[in-house]
Amino acid sequence: MGATKSMRFRILFLFPLLWSCQKADLPATPPGTFDIRPAVQSNRVINLDGLFRFYPSQFLGAASDAGQDQHYSYVPVPGQWNQYEGKSSEFGATGFATYEAKLLVPQTPTRLAIRVNDIGTAYRIYADNELMGLRGTPATSAKEHVPSVGEDMYHFRTSGPTVTLRLEVSNFSYRKGGIWNSLSVGPELAVQRENWQESSVQILLVGILLIMGLYHSGFFLIRKQETSLFFFGVSCFLIAIRELTLGPRLLSILIPSAQWVSLLRLEYTCFFLALPAFAFYINALYPAYFWKSVGYIFLAISIALSGMVWFTGPLTFTELAPFSQYVMLAFILYFIVAVFRALFRSEPGSITLLVSGTVVALAAVNDSLLVRHYYDGPRLIALGQIQFVIAQAFMLAVRFSRNMRKIEAYNRTVQQRNDNLRQQKSSLELRAIYDDLTGLGNRTLLMDTLEKQIRDYPDQRFSLLLLDLDNFRILNDTAGHVVGDTILIELSRRIKYAVPSRDQLFRLEGDEFAILHKEGASGQAAYQFSHRIREALGQPVDMGDRTFQTTASIGISHYPDHGQTPLMLFRSADSAVMHAKSQGKDREEEFDSGQDLEHRIRLDLASRLDQAIRKKELELYFQPIVNLRDGRALGAEALLRWHEPELGFVAPDVFIPIAEETGQIRVLGDLVLETAALTLEKWNRIVPDFSISVNISPGQLSKSNLLSSIRALLSRHRLSPRNLKLEITENLLLEDKNISLLRQVRDMGIRLVMDDFGTGYSSFAYLQKFLFDILKIDKSFLLHLHDEPSNPHLVEAMVRMAHSLQMEVVAEGIETEEISGFLKTLGCEMGQGYLYAPALTSGDFEQKFLRNGTRPLSPSVV
Repeated sequence: MGATKSMRFRILFLFPLLWSCQKADLPATPPGTFDIRPAVQSNRVINLDGLFRFYPSQFLGAASDAGQDQHYSYVPVPGQWNQYEGKSSEFGATGFATYEAKLLVPQTPTRLAIRVNDIGTAYRIYADNELMGLRGTPATSAKEHVPSVGEDMYHFRTSGPTVTLRLEVSNFSYRKGGIWNSLSVGPELAVQRENWQESSVQILLVGILLIMGLYHSGFFLIRKQETSLFFFGVSCFLIAIRELTLGPRLLSILIPSAQWVSLLRLEYTCFFLALPAFAFYINALYPAYFWKSVGYIFLAISIALSGMVWFTGPLTFTELAPFSQYVMLAFILYFIVAVFRALFRSEPGSITLLVSGTVVALAAVNDSLLVRHYYDGPRLIALGQIQFVIAQAFMLAVRFSRNMRKIEAYNRTVQQRNDNLRQQKSSLELRAIYDDLTGLGNRTLLMDTLEKQIRDYPDQRFSLLLLDLDNFRILNDTAGHVVGDTILIELSRRIKYAVPSRDQLFRLEGDEFAILHKEGASGQAAYQFSHRIREALGQPVDMGDRTFQTTASIGISHYPDHGQTPLMLFRSADSAVMHAKSQGKDREEEFDSGQDLEHRIRLDLASRLDQAIRKKELELYFQPIVNLRDGRALGAEALLRWHEPELGFVAPDVFIPIAEETGQIRVLGDLVLETAALTLEKWNRIVPDFSISVNISPGQLSKSNLLSSIRALLSRHRLSPRNLKLEITENLLLEDKNISLLRQVRDMGIRLVMDDFGTGYSSFAYLQKFLFDILKIDKSFLLHLHDEPSNPHLVEAMVRMAHSLQMEVVAEGIETEEISGFLKTLGCEMGQGYLYAPALTSGDFEQKFLRNGTRPLSPSVV
């Protein structure tokens, strides 16, 4: 921003400078005469811009009367011969001629100097017929002509009021003859001072260009960053070399043996190649606004023109000057459009580029127009170029610094992300071997620890204990996962306190823990240790106003008796814990070979059950629920059956507990519910008020989307909610949130059945909540109805209590007419059992009970 402001002030100060240096008009004189007396008296230099006598194809020599009778005309100076070509048929773009002018000087003899810059390609200069100097060898033919170009200064002393200045100029080398730049005349010291100023400015410009070119291109080649630096450096190199071939032609001073045509070719080549280099520089700054293809177009044109410069003669390639001007104009126009587009989008550096470019343009206007026609002031193009180069260098430095800050910020971000990734990796590595909930090692760490223990201490005995919390999955489903997690944390804390310091505790998954027990390797010691663990786990867990009781089954394996590898030890302990569960739970068991077989069978059944679910091998059967008064089928209970291809029929009492342990019970529950709804939709077309009862598992009840799933089910199958009954067991009512959920289900119109009534400790308490529509008496009371004298009274009490609570009663397990008659006398409404029919497939059930759209009496009744 500071650089931009300084450039703005520079432009503002430039205009007052131009206006304050207005050209001092020379006194009126005849054509070919210049009055330089005011300039000499004020000790300043004046440019001889005006009309000179012009003698085409003539050398007047040093004779005092030369030219008096010769043909001449007046031509403007500065000027080129090809500008006169159309005005006079006797003169062309090449040839030789004489320029003559008369200078009015002070009467007092004065030592003056004249500065000549690039006059044709060879010239002689006379002052009052005295030869002051020459460059090259001017001649009247191309054969004798020896070209040489460059700037020089000549001295002469006045001896009268006038001085006749005569220049003999020849050019047979290329299409650019004449006096190209103004002749500067003034007191010797003033001309020397101005010559030194302009030369020093040019030397300064060349030095800055070379330094900038070396620095920026070298910086890019080292760092391989910011292509704009490279193209800017190349542009500076090319402009510096071209500047060495102009004005004082410093390159000819540095290399005296350099031929003029080589310098001329170098000048043209650098000019042509600087355009695409600068185009690529602008493209690197603003690729969205300055297309790279434009740079390639300029590059192709420049290479073609440069090739012509080096492989043709000066007379040929100098004819390209007008075309090169058009190329330059096209580049400037496209440059202006691109910069303004970048400026409107507030691109960084666009203001600097526009302002510094404007200053160069104003300096060029000053040198080519204002100084020549309006005022005698300094030439500013070199200073304009210096400020442009410095401004661009400063802008690139700011841009590079900004980009470096972005890169550093990006690197910091990357570093921070890498640190985060390392932390996440470390966290993942910890999570890979530690349990998130309890902070204990997991199964992976257990197996690694066992492997290390066996490898490092192969002769040391130890025991592996696997703990499985009994019925914890049901507690988790009914009480909720938050409560379950809290209980797990508390139990892990208790186990940790009970474990000796040398032993290690692990949490495997869910409700399973493992202990590497080193203190006692004997079976008796392991049993005693396991007993202490069970006692710690058996203590009640208080959570506010609620108390939870847990038990654990523990399996024990010993190294090396039950396995000499981590996997063998683990399988042995796992087999022992499964045996403990099958023996009633809440106990510890030591591994033996018989347990292993049983454990393998359970694992095999779990695997087969998983495949059966995927292959849809499980089928839903239906057992009728009949009206005890007339024996007509009012509904059915949906019961899941599994016929395994290799094992045959697998009883529900076998695979349901396995499904509850493995978590497959949720999938089975959803399967039963969906199949029952599909069947009920079909049967309701035959009997509109027919109902189906479905057992709900704890896993289904714990699902957060149970209500929405049931609503979708009813809507999808167009079912009346009253025709769908859900059978609930007492263990589902341990959690208040389940009771609230069931109330919402009941509010939908679905009837709830209390299943297995009388087998729990608090069934009567739940009846007081008026949650159920139907009470189902457990079959255990009917199968042994006459075995105990109290059983008939208990059944009678259950029926009367249900009726007093406005509930219907279903009795399950009716197998004899005697029991059926007994229930009728009590007023029991419905019953089911083998007396009426076993569980049937949907096809058999429909054929037997629902054919012809009626519900005939059950066979036993008919």
